[in-house]
Amino acid sequence: MQELHTAPAIASGLSTSARNLTWLGYSPDGSLLAVSDAFDVFLLDPVTGTEVQRLDDCVGTMADFEFSPDNTLMAIAASEGLCLFSVATGDMLASLTTPDWLNGVTFSPDQTLIAAAGKDRTVRVYGLP
Repeated sequence: MQELHTAPAIASGLSTSARNLTWLGYSPDGSLLAVSDAFDVFLLDPVTGTEVQRLDDCVGTMADFEFSPDNTLMAIAASEGLCLFSVATGDMLASLTTPDWLNGVTFSPDQTLIAAAGKDRTVRVYGLP
């Protein structure tokens, strides 16, 4: 195994005193590497490490994220609820408040449902248009 590059995933100018990278994952097609510091999700080019998009409007502390099967959406589970973003634009498409912290999120294979697991021992399933 050989290291290809090292790139700072947190852009210059952001305070890094309370930020450390906690989650990462590849998009289904491998074109993006998502990295999170529990506050924002940074979408990087996995070859160069260059930031492509930042998803930063989700309220609360992030606990998990997931790309949609077709690579167009990203769902984020957070302490305040669930957020849905466009991968291409970085725009938040939906935000749902939940009564307790969400710990995990996943899309159904046909991308018609999103399931989110909560600290309150519930699984919430949401339909997508």
